[in-house]
Amino acid sequence: MKARSLVGPIRFPCTGQRKIEFTTGRSINVFQSSGIKFSVAVCYDLDFPYYTKVAIRKGARILFNPSLIHESLHGMWHIYVTGRSLENRIPILSVNSSSPPLGGGSIGTFLDEEEKGVRIRKTKAAKSVISYTVDMQATSSMIERRMQEDPGIYSFTNE
Repeated sequence: MKARSLVGPIRFPCTGQRKIEFTTGRSINVFQSSGIKFSVAVCYDLDFPYYTKVAIRKGARILFNPSLIHESLHGMWHIYVTGRSLENRIPILSVNSSSPPLGGGSIGTFLDEEEKGVRIRKTKAAKSVISYTVDMQATSSMIERRMQEDPGIYSFTNE
């Protein structure tokens, strides 16, 4: 079954250095499955803060990030994933190809609310398979509070 028939077309807003291979998308889509709203930030899309902000303002409560990151850049890629997750209080599952020279290194983030703030948790996988449970009700509350804290200067509309 094709992914398109499951959730709809996926466009690439931030094609970066791959403009020869892909056509830039013009929107950020949010999908719903099993009652959970999510967005798919394809590879390079996650490098830009606005992608996550727009996705959560459109209702996304988890981000999926299929990637093709060279093994030598896993450290930097994990910083992007962790940073976007923490700054927006959203769990991210970023799966990288295990084929050489990409070497897997997939990462998943989720957040725990504590008395003095929010703590980010990470799980890493050598291969491209990660499994973990996310409390979506607690996650939605953290995201809603974070959106209210945003002064609006850097916010983006749902358009």
